Amino acid sequence: MKKEYSPSFVSDVIAIAWADDISFDKIKNENGVSESEVIKMMRSHLKPGSFKVWRIRVSGRKSNNIGLFATRYDKTAQNFLGSIYMASIVILLN
Repeated sequence: MKKEYSPSFVSDVIAIAWADDISFDKIKNENGVSESEVIKMMRSHLKPGSFKVWRIRVSGRKSNNIGLFATRYDKTAQNFLGSIYMASIVILLN
Protein backbone atom coordinates (compact mmCIF):
# COMPACT_ATOMS: atom_id res chain seq x y z
CA MET A 1 0.00 0.00 0.00
CA LYS A 2 1.45 3.33 -1.05
CA LYS A 3 1.54 6.01 1.61
CA GLU A 4 0.15 9.43 0.77
CA TYR A 5 1.97 12.43 2.22
CA SER A 6 0.85 16.05 2.27
CA PRO A 7 2.71 18.44 -0.03
CA SER A 8 4.08 20.36 2.96
CA PHE A 9 5.42 17.16 4.53
CA VAL A 10 7.08 16.14 1.25
CA SER A 11 8.59 19.62 0.96
CA ASP A 12 9.99 19.36 4.49
CA VAL A 13 11.48 15.92 3.86
CA ILE A 14 13.07 17.08 0.59
CA ALA A 15 14.60 20.11 2.33
CA ILE A 16 15.98 17.89 5.08
CA ALA A 17 17.31 15.34 2.58
CA TRP A 18 19.18 18.08 0.69
CA ALA A 19 21.04 19.05 3.87
CA ASP A 20 24.57 17.65 3.93
CA ASP A 21 24.65 17.09 7.66
CA ILE A 22 21.46 15.11 8.26
CA SER A 23 21.50 11.32 7.97
CA PHE A 24 18.76 9.05 6.72
CA ASP A 25 18.59 7.65 10.25
CA LYS A 26 17.80 11.12 11.62
CA ILE A 27 15.14 11.60 8.95
CA LYS A 28 13.55 8.27 9.89
CA ASN A 29 13.65 9.05 13.62
CA GLU A 30 12.25 12.57 13.26
CA ASN A 31 9.77 12.06 10.41
CA GLY A 32 9.13 8.31 10.20
CA VAL A 33 10.28 8.08 6.58
CA SER A 34 12.76 5.37 5.60
CA GLU A 35 15.73 5.86 3.27
CA SER A 36 13.94 4.10 0.41
CA GLU A 37 10.85 6.29 0.89
CA VAL A 38 13.03 9.43 0.86
CA ILE A 39 14.63 8.28 -2.38
CA LYS A 40 11.20 7.62 -3.92
CA MET A 41 10.02 11.09 -2.83
CA MET A 42 13.10 12.73 -4.28
CA ARG A 43 12.80 10.78 -7.52
CA SER A 44 9.13 11.67 -8.01
CA HIS A 45 9.30 15.35 -6.97
CA LEU A 46 12.62 16.49 -8.45
CA LYS A 47 13.62 16.92 -12.05
CA PRO A 48 15.75 13.99 -13.29
CA GLY A 49 18.94 16.09 -13.33
CA SER A 50 18.36 17.37 -9.80
CA PHE A 51 17.70 13.86 -8.57
CA LYS A 52 20.93 12.58 -10.14
CA VAL A 53 22.94 15.39 -8.53
CA TRP A 54 21.39 14.61 -5.15
CA ARG A 55 22.04 10.86 -5.49
CA ILE A 56 25.68 11.49 -6.34
CA ARG A 57 25.99 13.72 -3.26
CA VAL A 58 24.50 11.18 -0.87
CA SER A 59 25.88 7.95 -2.33
CA GLY A 60 28.42 6.44 0.01
CA ARG A 61 28.58 9.50 2.21
CA LYS A 62 29.29 8.67 5.83
CA SER A 63 27.31 11.61 7.16
CA ASN A 64 24.16 10.37 5.47
CA ASN A 65 24.55 6.87 6.87
CA ILE A 66 25.82 7.47 10.37
CA GLY A 67 24.60 10.90 11.45
CA LEU A 68 27.88 12.33 12.63
CA PHE A 69 26.85 15.96 12.41
CA ALA A 70 24.38 18.29 14.07
CA THR A 71 20.68 17.91 13.41
CA ARG A 72 18.41 20.60 12.04
CA TYR A 73 17.48 21.52 15.61
CA ASP A 74 21.06 22.60 16.29
CA LYS A 75 20.97 25.08 13.44
CA THR A 76 19.36 28.46 13.53
CA ALA A 77 15.74 28.68 12.48
CA GLN A 78 16.68 31.04 9.68
CA ASN A 79 19.05 28.55 8.04
CA PHE A 80 16.51 25.77 8.26
CA LEU A 81 13.78 27.99 6.86
CA GLY A 82 16.08 28.87 3.97
CA SER A 83 16.43 25.20 3.07
CA ILE A 84 12.64 24.82 3.21
CA TYR A 85 12.28 27.73 0.76
CA MET A 86 14.85 26.18 -1.59
CA ALA A 87 13.05 22.83 -1.60
CA SER A 88 9.72 24.55 -2.17
CA ILE A 89 11.13 26.41 -5.15
CA VAL A 90 12.48 23.15 -6.62
CA ILE A 91 9.05 21.54 -6.22
CA LEU A 92 7.23 24.53 -7.71
CA LEU A 93 9.56 24.66 -10.70
CA ASN A 94 8.79 21.07 -11.58
